[in-house]
Amino acid sequence: MRIENRIKTKIKICGLRRREDILAVNESGPDYCGFIIEFPKSFRSVTAEKVRELVKELSPEIQPVGVFVNASMELVTGLLNDGTLAAAQLHGQEDETYIRELKQLSDKPIIKAFSVKTAEDIPKGKIFDCMEALKKVTVTAPVQIGEVIIKNVCGTGVDVIATKKVNALT
Repeated sequence: MRIENRIKTKIKICGLRRREDILAVNESGPDYCGFIIEFPKSFRSVTAEKVRELVKELSPEIQPVGVFVNASMELVTGLLNDGTLAAAQLHGQEDETYIRELKQLSDKPIIKAFSVKTAEDIPKGKIFDCMEALKKVTVTAPVQIGEVIIKNVCGTGVDVIATKKVNALT
């Protein structure tokens, strides 16, 4: 394989909340930077207004990503559609209905993270339904969970590899 045909690994630095963080990320030059938005349980959480302020100083080569946990649709779409964010990363219990609605309200990329520690953490079909809703959108998940293997997919679809045990769940 020629080097030109390889997929470049993308880097994201997350948890930015201060001007100093923006200056440091501008100097280091990752592909993406993440802002944990309006999630009070995280000390790295920032308000929507703070994100708008910080992004103004961000290098145009760096794509700002909003990290949301069970956020309102209005909050997510507002920041995506006003140009503050280049993508949304969902870390809560957002289901396929939420994802489909978000995709209708914004054309920006959506990343969905799944918190799975064991096969029992997978509600019947929930992850697979979300993956279906996320076709042509980045999906992130652990590579292996006991007998469950979910392959990380970027960009054009969803590639799921599972054992018979997981197939029985769907």
